[in-house]
Amino acid sequence: MTAPESVARGEELYRRPAALEDAAVADPRIDGLAADLVAQLPPGLAAALGTAMPCSAHPFAGAFLDGLSPAQAEVVRRAMDLLTRQAAR
Repeated sequence: MTAPESVARGEELYRRPAALEDAAVADPRIDGLAADLVAQLPPGLAAALGTAMPCSAHPFAGAFLDGLSPAQAEVVRRAMDLLTRQAAR
């Protein structure tokens, strides 16, 4: 991926969570966005996050997730779950 493509991809991934602000937690876009966010991470960071403290137990996570809409918070939870499952392989 070229630098301009990478920037465009990053901008798209930045906009997509905003589109979920008023969405339900069961919105079908959530899984795809979580997977796309994980795919954008550098492998070393993805592996480190996957072996970190579970999102639900991390002291910072509650405060961070409270600042998001329910659907946006679910994207983060599912992305972290996906990272954890990938790290366990």
